[in-house]
Amino acid sequence: MKISISFLIIFVSLIMSGFKSKQNSGSNIQRFSDSINWSLYKNKVVVVNFWASWSKASRAENKNLARIYQKYKNNSKIVFISVSLDTEETNWKSAISEDEMVWENHICDFKKYNSQMVKKHNVSSIPKIIVFDKEGTMISSAITVKEIENSLAELAK
Repeated sequence: MKISISFLIIFVSLIMSGFKSKQNSGSNIQRFSDSINWSLYKNKVVVVNFWASWSKASRAENKNLARIYQKYKNNSKIVFISVSLDTEETNWKSAISEDEMVWENHICDFKKYNSQMVKKHNVSSIPKIIVFDKEGTMISSAITVKEIENSLAELAK
């Protein structure tokens, strides 16, 4: 995917200026990001989880996704990213901790369904999990974690 130079400069500037903070679980919290820096995940399978702390269905799926993450956490070929549709930072961070979402990458711009990430990936309801293959092609867009387990097992090889 092509990344604009201006986005890259803004992204690096935000990181350098301290907007990237550490969650107690060791997660990277990218509060002001409206996109995924795909160049960081070249040749990796990427699981993107769209969710929100106020969604009971999302919270249930977060626990399932956490179980799947534990299965693949030592597989360097798979990366998990969560994109929250939250509007309240405290609720968002609490849910990450409560749901044991211990993977490194969490993104929230606090714009709910107006988020660029949400619009770009046509997310109209949550939870929604999208799996991208090593070439960055969307290969699965599922509602539940169980629907993607077989895809991950095959892609992880």
